[in-house]
Amino acid sequence: MLEVREETADRIFRAQSPEVRGQLRLDISSRTYPPDLNKPVDLSLARQAIGERVVDMARRCASDAIQLHGRREGFESGAIPPEPDASGRLLLMRDARHFERFVLYRLNKILGTDPRSDSYEDAMTNLAEDFYQWAEEQKEDFEIAQERLLIRCKALPQYPGLSQAGPGLRTLDL
Repeated sequence: MLEVREETADRIFRAQSPEVRGQLRLDISSRTYPPDLNKPVDLSLARQAIGERVVDMARRCASDAIQLHGRREGFESGAIPPEPDASGRLLLMRDARHFERFVLYRLNKILGTDPRSDSYEDAMTNLAEDFYQWAEEQKEDFEIAQERLLIRCKALPQYPGLSQAGPGLRTLDL
C-alpha cells in the first residue's frame, strides 16, 4: 500500500480547509487509528491513511470511468472521469507532478484540502510525486506511457441474470 512521505502528510494537513481540519482526520483509515485523538494529527499514521485513500480513489475513478461513460447528469461537476481510452486505460496524471483535474477534485473531497491554501500547491505536488513513484511499481493496475500515469480500467464481471441496459448500466432479467 502507498505510504506518503511525512512531509507530504504535513503539507496536506496544512492545506486542509479550516472548517474540516480536526474534523476530517487524515490519520484514520481501515488500518490506522491514532492513540491520542486530542492531537490534531499523527503524521506517522497519516502517511498510511492518506496513501490508502488515494489508492482507493484512483480505483474508484477507473470503475466510474467504465460505468458512467462520461455521463455527468446527477453528479457533482468536475468529479466524473472521462471515458477510458481505446486500450481501457484512464489518465490520472499528465506527468510525475500533476494530477488530472477530476482527480484533484476528488482529492480535495477525500482529504479536505482547500485550493486557496498557501500549502495547497506544494501538498498536491508532493502527493503526486509520492503516488507516481509508488504506481511505477504497481504494473498490474497502472501504466506509465510518455511520463503519463494511467490506470487500467477492468471490465465489469458478467453475472448470470444480468444484461446490459445501455452504456455501463445493467438490468435484472426476470
